[in-house]
Amino acid sequence: MIYDDAFHIGDVIGKGGYSTVISAHNITDNIPVAVKIIHRKQQLNEQVLSRVYEEVDVLRKLQHDNIINILDFYEEPNAYYIVLGMKSIYASSQPAS
Repeated sequence: MIYDDAFHIGDVIGKGGYSTVISAHNITDNIPVAVKIIHRKQQLNEQVLSRVYEEVDVLRKLQHDNIINILDFYEEPNAYYIVLGMKSIYASSQPAS
């Protein structure tokens, strides 16, 4: 699977009705990311699938310091993976210089 080959998996950050968000690091450059995993265990209805694609489309169009950027999107047989940058989360927790 592409996803497994690209990231070192970390801890669960949060869970929702049909997804889980985990911390991870990109294997290539060790960049911290958040990965939203939308599980396909249960059959997702057409409305939910539509919202997944809409979320990805909107995140790709938005570029702002206060919005976490989408870095990648993977579709695999068991899940969808939305890879999000975590730079703004880490930057906000750093002490001011």
